[in-house]
Amino acid sequence: MRIGFDAKRAFFNKSGLGSYSRNLIQGLADKYPENEYFLYTPGINPYLFEPVQDCLTIKKPELLFHRMLRFYWRSHYLSHQLIRDRIEIFHGLSHEIPYHFPKKQIKSVVTIHDLIFLRLPHLYSHYERSAYERKYRYSCLTSDRIIAVSKQTANDIAEFFLIPPDKIDVVYQGCNPDFNTDVSLVEKEILRMKYLLPKSFILYVGTIEERKNLLTLIKALHYGKIDIPLLLLVNLHPI
Repeated sequence: MRIGFDAKRAFFNKSGLGSYSRNLIQGLADKYPENEYFLYTPGINPYLFEPVQDCLTIKKPELLFHRMLRFYWRSHYLSHQLIRDRIEIFHGLSHEIPYHFPKKQIKSVVTIHDLIFLRLPHLYSHYERSAYERKYRYSCLTSDRIIAVSKQTANDIAEFFLIPPDKIDVVYQGCNPDFNTDVSLVEKEILRMKYLLPKSFILYVGTIEERKNLLTLIKALHYGKIDIPLLLLVNLHPI
């Protein structure tokens, strides 16, 4: 089977959307190498993602016009290229599929991670809200299936976009196999001493944004009188 992915985030996003894209692509390639996977991206970043499996093919803009207007290539022209590449299923990994999508020729899936711009609109500009809503709504209405990464997101899709719930599948995000690696007590102690870490602590991993609820975590520790150090591992440049 020939499967296409909107792989921009896999190559250029260091935080959640990028991790989701990379883990899913690599997981499918490892477990189902009999398929052909086409990664559509406006560019590559080998320092962040360098796929090596033979079943993976990277597809970038070919024409000078498309290389200059990469947004147009990804959001509009890509629909034509999917037909030329004989793609059978296309997966929009981060909220969107290209406009003018050829529904009759190609099946489609879109993953919606959240609709936070509608739940907390004050965190976004009017332009951002309008652009996101237009793209997300089109993708949800056009795609054959929708993956929501949580039950809350599934409820939001049904509420804001009036999508039938039976079109939505809740599929929780997986965990990179690296987190299952056994580490010896000696290695842990060396790492703890290197970074001057306490023996016990609460670890927060993510960006510092209002919507991440870090302040709520700090308040809970304070009001609950929980005497455990809080360690923040943050990405100051998530995009």
